[in-house]
Amino acid sequence: LMIGPPGRDSVHGMISLGFVAVVIVGASVQSGFGVASYIGVKNNPLGNFINFLILGLGVDDAFVITAEFVRHKKENKGASIEDLIG
Repeated sequence: LMIGPPGRDSVHGMISLGFVAVVIVGASVQSGFGVASYIGVKNNPLGNFINFLILGLGVDDAFVITAEFVRHKKENKGASIEDLIG
């Protein structure tokens, strides 16, 4: 599964993947901080840097998982999506 226009190469698909990963991870971080704020957890200076740390790790994991899936798909040509995932 490539996030992007069909028929394009993996570089253009990875640009789309990067954008989607940033949006998803950013929304997750903000949701987490919103819930923590709602239940009364105090914010400290370290919390300002955690946004960027989690964003970097989340986007990196998205690229690693996608690259591994593509590698596995090339090794097992003709396999269904269910066989590739599980």
